[in-house]
Amino acid sequence: MTDNNQIIAEDHEVHERAPGLPFTDWINMALVIVQTGTLAVGLPNLITGSGVGYNLKITLLTLGAGIVSYGVLHVAVKFLAPLAAKKFRMAAIASVVGIGIVGGGFALATTSGSILPDVAALELQDHGTDVAVAIGQVDRLATEASRGSSTLGVISADLLQWARCEEQSSCLSLAPVAGRGSITIVLEELAERAASIQEQVSLGEETREDALDEINEQFAAYQETLGDPDKSVWQKRNELKLTDNLIHQASTKLSESVPLHLIRQYAEELDDGISLSGRADVAQRINKILGSHAKNLDAILKTINADAIIRPAFPARPGVDDALTHALSFLPIFLLIAAIDLVLPISVWVMAYLQSALAHEIAARRHQNQSPRKQERNNNVARMPRRGNGTANGKGKNFGPDAH
Repeated sequence: MTDNNQIIAEDHEVHERAPGLPFTDWINMALVIVQTGTLAVGLPNLITGSGVGYNLKITLLTLGAGIVSYGVLHVAVKFLAPLAAKKFRMAAIASVVGIGIVGGGFALATTSGSILPDVAALELQDHGTDVAVAIGQVDRLATEASRGSSTLGVISADLLQWARCEEQSSCLSLAPVAGRGSITIVLEELAERAASIQEQVSLGEETREDALDEINEQFAAYQETLGDPDKSVWQKRNELKLTDNLIHQASTKLSESVPLHLIRQYAEELDDGISLSGRADVAQRINKILGSHAKNLDAILKTINADAIIRPAFPARPGVDDALTHALSFLPIFLLIAAIDLVLPISVWVMAYLQSALAHEIAARRHQNQSPRKQERNNNVARMPRRGNGTANGKGKNFGPDAH
């Protein structure tokens, strides 16, 4: 077989395959089926709703996206790839941009919709951990509140003891005559106020215990619901939200059971002390006693500050941004879907481009090799004698005017 015949055969073989591209058609159809199927599974996780209208919306979005995907890839492979092979840059740009936008949209929607239930489960688990921390803080609050009750009892007893001492022996005022004076009355009033606050703290003890029991019970229910394998994450989320509200209510009830504002006001009153006109030395001795008790209460208040308790807010329903935030946790799924929606379409287009480029190059080589033969044929034709203008082998007839 001559070189020219071989080139013609190769060109014929390539052109037999290139225009139809049955393999790329099959890949295109299979890709659209996979894309629309995965999108139909993931889309309900992105769009909430129910009923006929909701199902119709999901169906139309899925079918519309599949049609667009097929149309873009078909046009890119069948029409734009051959043009790009012939150096039409806009065809290549349009192909890459179209495949990138469609494939990127499918990849983002499919990946987000596929992992969104798992992202929601992770966020619910993290919230459960935060709730456990808050419960620990509430437990410590209750324990320290009990300490505050006992401290108030000690303060009340100590102040009453000083009041009796002052009444009987003037141990604070050092007056020559003992008796029930203004100092005794002030100390008794301060002791009675401490006893009154202690009583309110004690009355709230039962409320605190009930609140702690409720918190522990609801948190156990939270963990049980979170680990239920028979419920979807969205069903769990609705139930856990109610459970979280009950935990929050119990925590608020526990905080309100401790009259922290009364304890704080009383500590400030003790810290301010008393003033006695013309008897600064006596006031100083009494304020030293009151100041020591104020410091003890301040130390307890710092440990039972209910405002310091962090009550975590229940997480909102996750969206695409949350899915992207957890991308590293689901990196294999991201890569797999990117390969389906982006790498495969681009590979099909590149294959079509290379086939068209090869066919174009073979056609150009054939034309180049046939040009000298065509020129030689034209020259031979030009050198051949014209019929009717002479003789052949000296035996031609003369049809001139003198031939008679």
